[in-house]
Amino acid sequence: MTDIFISDLHLSDERPEIYRAFCRFLYELGEDVQHLYILGDLFEAWVGDDDKSELALKVVAQLRLLAQRRVRVFFQAGNRDFMLGKKFAKAADIELLPDYHLYEHGDRRILLMHGDLLCTDDVAYQRYRKRIQNPLVKGLAKALPLSTRNKIAGDLRDQSKDKKNKKSMEIMDVTQSSVASTMERFQVTTMIHGHTHRPDVHSFEHAGKEHKRYVLGDWHDSLWWIAIDTNGLTLNSAPITN
Repeated sequence: MTDIFISDLHLSDERPEIYRAFCRFLYELGEDVQHLYILGDLFEAWVGDDDKSELALKVVAQLRLLAQRRVRVFFQAGNRDFMLGKKFAKAADIELLPDYHLYEHGDRRILLMHGDLLCTDDVAYQRYRKRIQNPLVKGLAKALPLSTRNKIAGDLRDQSKDKKNKKSMEIMDVTQSSVASTMERFQVTTMIHGHTHRPDVHSFEHAGKEHKRYVLGDWHDSLWWIAIDTNGLTLNSAPITN
């Protein structure tokens, strides 16, 4: 059996070709695929499960179709869609995962993350993340009208783009010491994450053992996914076409 991992699709009305690529990707999943793991930022922005936009409803329908095909879908929140909650999960027939999730496939133990928690050199972002994802702040945000939340989300995205332009690429990438300490904490030698939009497979030595970090790419110009089967892990890509 095969399990599939994707992240950082950033689905939005502005990029309909990404949604179409997502639909084709799901439709073409092989019959041997048992699980699909979405490791955050499925949406460019998600401000609450009361979102009944056309895109939101279409994504729910696509995920339910997978469930009907007996493909279990797991979702791990990203920094763009951390407001996605139990109502969406129930409607889409998917299972929500915590920020850190230990995945097992045969004798493999792999740590799954979105990846933003590993970018500890970006102190300003980590402070912002802790503040914005505070349960109290999220609860207050949900009480606002949907239109207000969408306006705030748009403003925050604009601010984020401006800040990224002023930050070094190194600060926005994961911190190697955080990667090593996190893998040691969960007693794994393999990790899969997204967020950085820098698809690659990194190998390094730590505590006398070889460790591997698989990084998923964003779906901007290409589809990126990781497949795990009896032969191991593979990072794959394909061009996105209109």
